Order: sequence, then C-alpha cells, then structure tokens
Amino acid sequence: MILRVKELEMSEQDDDLQARIRAVAEQAIQAYVQGILLPAVLAEQIFREWMHVRKEDTPAAHDVLVRIAQRICSRELYNAWRTKDIAIRNSAFYNIRRYLEHSLLNTRYAAILRTIAHAEEDVIHQTLEILLVVEIKGPDDPAAFLKWIQTILIRQAHAHVQKQQRGGE
Repeated sequence: MILRVKELEMSEQDDDLQARIRAVAEQAIQAYVQGILLPAVLAEQIFREWMHVRKEDTPAAHDVLVRIAQRICSRELYNAWRTKDIAIRNSAFYNIRRYLEHSLLNTRYAAILRTIAHAEEDVIHQTLEILLVVEIKGPDDPAAFLKWIQTILIRQAHAHVQKQQRGGE
C-alpha cells in the first residue's frame, strides 16, 4: 500500500514537471526561436538537461527551467543565425529583431530613446548591422548568444544617447 502511494506521488510529480517544462518551452519559443524550434523538441531538451543537472530529489524551480530553456534557445538561435539556409537564417533574423526590440524596452536608456525621433529604430538597426554586416564570429559559447547580442544592443543604446547629449546628428 505504501509503495503504491509513493508510485502515485512520483507519477503526479512527473506529470507536474512535464507540464511546467511544456509551459516554459512554449514561452521560450515565443520569446526566442519562433519558426526555428518546436515546443515539443525544446521541452524534451529541457527535460534532458534538467535530469543531467538536478540534484537527487530536488524539485525543478521555475527559474532554473527558464535558464535551461534560454541556454538551449540561445544555442539554436546562434546556429540558425550562422547557417547557410536562407529560410532558417531569415527566421533567426526575425527572432533577433524581436528580441532586440523587447530588450531595448528594458534598458535604462529606453525612456531617453523614446524622446528622440527614430532613436529606438536606429539603435536596433545599428545592432543588427553589427550582427549581420560586420564579420563577427560571435560569442565563444553559443549558449551565451542572447546575452552577447543584448550587450551589443546596450552599447549601441549608450553610444546613441551619448551622441545626442553631445549634440550629435
């Protein structure tokens, strides 16, 4: 009887974990890799990585699952950005642009840039130019790709604000 109860508890925990992983995967797809990775594939990768890093019976914290998903999506986006397949590369471009737009809104420069005509679009365009036109290899670790492009965006935003404050353009 006790063994059966434990089996049911473990089964419920597994179902809960799978549901939480699916939810994280769907959110990550929307945020980072639409048209590049399927939610079911990402969910499976998240589960495998969680099983690899978990410690004994420690439950999976939501923020840990999110970080795992971000690393996986970052690698996939990096690979899509570097591919020779135009359709996949276009999907990567679309996702990167959306990510940059969202990231820019969360920088300390967002309020200032909103007051300058076309500034937000200029910063995003400058960042994309660096990523797509200039021959840059990228980060050493593809799992850091999202953070790497965010850093470029923040530097471009800072430079744009500094230029405006000095009376540029």
